[in-house]
Amino acid sequence: MSKFDETFNEPECFSDGTYVVTGKIAAAAAAARFSEYFGEEVKPESLEKDWVRFGFPPDSVAEADELGACWHTGSRKGKGSQPVWVYS
Repeated sequence: MSKFDETFNEPECFSDGTYVVTGKIAAAAAAARFSEYFGEEVKPESLEKDWVRFGFPPDSVAEADELGACWHTGSRKGKGSQPVWVYS
């Protein structure tokens, strides 16, 4: 299992208060994982699609200078980026 799959198989909380889960599954499956995690219904239409990348976050990330190398959202689709569903 890849590091991405290990990290985002279950909802992961980011420093900005959003939760992310792998985008390699359908929105309905992601909503079910969030629902189980939070213990309340999360609807697929409340999720947003984004991309994450491991590395040093761009300056637009509020705590970029404090975080060091980490997973961060806002990456463009491309080499090293992985799809995620975001719930906030």
